[in-house]
Amino acid sequence: MNDHKPVIDSEIWDRNSFLSNNPEYSLLLSFVAYASIAWVVTLLFLYVPPVANAMRCDGNTVFYQGKLVNLVWGVFAHSSLSHYVSNMMYIGIFSALITGWFGHRVFWALLVPVAVSVHGISLLTYPPGVQLVGSSGLVFILIPFWIVMFRFATAHQSPFRKNLKTVGVALMLLWPMGFSPSTSYRTHYIGMLAGLVAGLIYGFIKRKEILRRNIEYCAQLTAGIDKKRKP
Repeated sequence: MNDHKPVIDSEIWDRNSFLSNNPEYSLLLSFVAYASIAWVVTLLFLYVPPVANAMRCDGNTVFYQGKLVNLVWGVFAHSSLSHYVSNMMYIGIFSALITGWFGHRVFWALLVPVAVSVHGISLLTYPPGVQLVGSSGLVFILIPFWIVMFRFATAHQSPFRKNLKTVGVALMLLWPMGFSPSTSYRTHYIGMLAGLVAGLIYGFIKRKEILRRNIEYCAQLTAGIDKKRKP
């Protein structure tokens, strides 16, 4: 049995994590796929009335008529092209961060289904005839999920360093930028809570893998520095 433990410089260990490494080259594939589906669904929703009626996402249609699949269409459809562009900007950034370092499976197998669930939960809080569309719930799932995973990835660093980074990112990204009466803020808040819980559960499950990746990456950095020091 090989009990050799990797040698890691303490300063490198405190300042780095595997997030410092280059992400997967395919980090944008999931976003491109998601944005493409949302684009087609949004165009159909906006410009083809029979299709828009068939994918209607309100309490009457989804819960009383039993068309649960319309929750999926409700997440992908948007009320306007500007609504679509606004959501895709954030989804593009944070889906790339998540898939680039944690893989595409977590996006499609965990985060998108959570977004559909959040859409349904939020819809239950509205009168039956109110329609709810858009990917805002997914946006506010991705942001806290990434923040929590960042915490897991930097858990070995000094508390001041990681807390300062986390608080700064959270305030910048989650602080409301304005008020719009047509925006479903309750979906945002439900999404934030769901993203937080999903991140905590996923991070706990993956904590050993995260530690292993940090050890491997920091050991590589240490080995590279040692080679440079040798004459």
